[in-house]
Amino acid sequence: MQPGNQLPEVDVINYKNEVASINSISDISTVFYFWSNINRYYVKNNHEKLKKLRENYPHIDFISINVNSNNSTVWKRILKQNDFNIKQEYRFRNPQVAKKLLAIQYINKIVIINSDKTIVTSNADLYSYDFKNLLNQLE
Repeated sequence: MQPGNQLPEVDVINYKNEVASINSISDISTVFYFWSNINRYYVKNNHEKLKKLRENYPHIDFISINVNSNNSTVWKRILKQNDFNIKQEYRFRNPQVAKKLLAIQYINKIVIINSDKTIVTSNADLYSYDFKNLLNQLE
């Protein structure tokens, strides 16, 4: 998970229950935001921030991945209740393996990759003062 390295292959599942590799869901520079069912207030605030970023950076994909929902019914209910854009929402096929491969030890983790799937940073902070600078480097 070092800058310049390739993003590891892990499987994600979309809203239609289709399985894909994390590296195949976008062809452009991408910000991966990981979230948990546990703190729904935090999740809602972060999704609102991502929605604004999507508007300001249309050339970047902002993908949200749930890290702990093996239950698709619960995950889908959360998405619908909060009116999240289901086209940009995924969950891990195998959360334990994916969290290990992507070194997700805490839920605030943001991973940014270039369009060539190389890691720009694996530990960005959505609310840091330099986050937009990282995004501007992707332009």
